[in-house]
Amino acid sequence: MQTAGRGRRGRTWFSPAAKGIYMSIILRPVMPLPQLSRLPLMAAVALAESIRAETGLDARIKWPNDILVGNKKLAGILSEAIADMDGIDYVVIGFGLNINNDPGEFPSDLRMPATSVQAERNRPLSRVRLMQILLHNLELYYKQLLAGDFDSILSKARDLSMVIGQDVRLDTAEGSIIGRAIDLNQDGYLVVASPDGSIQTVMSGEIEVVDS
Repeated sequence: MQTAGRGRRGRTWFSPAAKGIYMSIILRPVMPLPQLSRLPLMAAVALAESIRAETGLDARIKWPNDILVGNKKLAGILSEAIADMDGIDYVVIGFGLNINNDPGEFPSDLRMPATSVQAERNRPLSRVRLMQILLHNLELYYKQLLAGDFDSILSKARDLSMVIGQDVRLDTAEGSIIGRAIDLNQDGYLVVASPDGSIQTVMSGEIEVVDS
């Protein structure tokens, strides 16, 4: 459990005892600083594939860091890096997975509806087994990333994305963007086509799929 679990932008992460998986992985990648954004996407692919393999659920990546089943949040990723112009010192990737939570126990004030593996499958799941699969996939894709093969990870991320091909609204540090998510670029940024025909590349932001 966590007594002060948190997500992006300082939000609280619901972390009750004996229900989920809450863990942080410390990585010390030797890679160019501009490629740092590839790490969270790599982690999302590893997490989504692990959930799909062990549970059979149609886990999808809601760029940049949420894993959803349907329109409900099953897991989240929080990445924080210590870096300077000389390079990356280390990166901490935190994972929060709702595994054996009862549907009615989630707080009512969550930003988006939440679910758990147990709620979706109507039976509990071994947290140890899922964590083993996740650690295996993380190691596999991390080594692949460091070896320079990000293209195959990016291809999986595109296939697992729930926002590519959808009309979206993004709240970014520069303001709101409305358009259609059309791709992920070579560093994992979201490519959005605006109604006026312009193309924008978004590094981060809060995203919402909207009705077309």
